[in-house]
Amino acid sequence: MLANNELYFANSESLNDLFDCKARKEFEFKDDEDFIEKWTPLEASQQRIAIEEAHNFVRKIVGDKKAKEDYIQQKSEMFQKLVLQSFGICSFSEISNDILMWSHYADSHKGFCIELNRSPENMLAHARPIDYPEDDEFPYINYWLGPNEQVLDEVVKIIVTKSKHWNYEKEWRLINRPKVINELYKGHLVNYPDEMISGIIFGARMNSKERNSIRNILAGKPISYYEVIPVKNKFRLEIVNTEK
Repeated sequence: MLANNELYFANSESLNDLFDCKARKEFEFKDDEDFIEKWTPLEASQQRIAIEEAHNFVRKIVGDKKAKEDYIQQKSEMFQKLVLQSFGICSFSEISNDILMWSHYADSHKGFCIELNRSPENMLAHARPIDYPEDDEFPYINYWLGPNEQVLDEVVKIIVTKSKHWNYEKEWRLINRPKVINELYKGHLVNYPDEMISGIIFGARMNSKERNSIRNILAGKPISYYEVIPVKNKFRLEIVNTEK
């Protein structure tokens, strides 16, 4: 990442949280004629069948409770799969001194943290904070999708909602569409400008050889260097400047 100025955007299925990027499985599916007329063109387009045939198909689904439940499940899962295969996710945090995060994500304090400059001039301007709903429920998604910007809004709701169990991370996410979208998509890389990185925070257990390696990679760039140290007699970490 540092040597090539690249951010990695991961496929949602590779994330470590089983519940990540999940939406409600149900959506409104009414039994009245107005609904059938509204839904018919969508079904005709998806199945590539005539309007009359699609109309009969939808009417049959509406009249069968079990068939309707299965159909709703299928459609909602198809929507989520289609959406989540179309975007990569890059995660950040607004904090740099959390004990759990240093333990989990920085090789038990032997790694490092990258400080980023978020500004209107770089891609981080589009990053969004994660919502951790108090009721711990999946976000409700409007399956009546309209113009592209409305589709994107629905996608973002799925991606930026997580369980309140993760709220200590104070996570932000940036999403990006890969150039090629197919069922084999696992993630992709995007280049960032030099000025987007403003600092490096070395872990408390990071050795001098690896610290020097990072300094060499970033030589000539306007980077500030820090280290994280344990606060005496407290379960707390402190970030301090370092020239060591």
